[in-house]
Amino acid sequence: MYRKLLIISTALILALIIGCSNEPKDTANVKEPAKVEQKPKTNDPVDPVEEKENTEEPQVDETTENDPTVMANFQVLVDNKVMASELKSYVDSQTGEVSVEDFTTMVLALEDLQQEQLLELEDRFYNGADFQEKLWDLSKDGFHYDQIDKVTDPELKKLLIDTRDGGYKVETAEGAFFPVVDYQQYVQYQAHVSEDIRDYIEIKAIESNEVSLKDAAMIIGWDEAVRRAVRQEKFIANHPSSARIDEIKRLFGGYVYVTFNGVDNTPLFNYEDGKFDPAVKTAYTAAVKAGTEGSPYLKRLSTFLDLIEKNENIQSEEVMNYQQETTELWSNSI
Repeated sequence: MYRKLLIISTALILALIIGCSNEPKDTANVKEPAKVEQKPKTNDPVDPVEEKENTEEPQVDETTENDPTVMANFQVLVDNKVMASELKSYVDSQTGEVSVEDFTTMVLALEDLQQEQLLELEDRFYNGADFQEKLWDLSKDGFHYDQIDKVTDPELKKLLIDTRDGGYKVETAEGAFFPVVDYQQYVQYQAHVSEDIRDYIEIKAIESNEVSLKDAAMIIGWDEAVRRAVRQEKFIANHPSSARIDEIKRLFGGYVYVTFNGVDNTPLFNYEDGKFDPAVKTAYTAAVKAGTEGSPYLKRLSTFLDLIEKNENIQSEEVMNYQQETTELWSNSI
């Protein structure tokens, strides 16, 4: 039964981690501004709970009185469901010009619109005349926007320009090219939004810049996977009323599943001998040794390691039951 659950869940987890929900999100919950945290990206075995805090204050003038026409004009664009590129251009023009509360509303509405238009944009990648083949011929290792000038098909060129201007980037997996929201472009907004959305952008930009899974295999290291899970867990604890809490819960759930179960092409237990992968053990051991205080996820990971050691590094029935229990815990909470 557990193995059947693993098979069924794999595709779901890939979607949870790689993709973002297309459902409209509540933009009402915003918080007062706080310090921006800039956390270095590293693969070194450091404490995933304790993170260095940047003491630089966001450059936001809280005394500025908003021009009422700014939000009125913005709302007209939203109500008319303009192209994401047009809304993004307007948001960019107002960066640092309005209050934290209003700019947070703008940024969340932009993300909502990008997600709403993503499926239609993706269809254009597949429905165009030989677009996939032409992109593959242009760049087998992935498309970059500096290659647009090399595109001779006018329809494909327009699609790529629309994708770029809308704040998307072109990803590739299993030989297919498709658009995704480029969250690195949101980093410029971090100093001007509420604390929870600042942290949200950081999490999403990390995912956007380096996807964790591709072709049913781990792309990042296990230590980085644990770090990301802890960062997401911290967001859930610190911002329970955030407008983006559900998205982070979904993302965290995916990482819980992957770090406790592995994926098809990167299993925790080797297919050949059934032994616990030494690289996984090293990464997890370093994470829990750094300290599990304040992290139920790391405490559960520590218990997982103890069970595996007790069972001589074999995925015994006891270990599988614990994996299933952990999977059910997160799936029941999102």
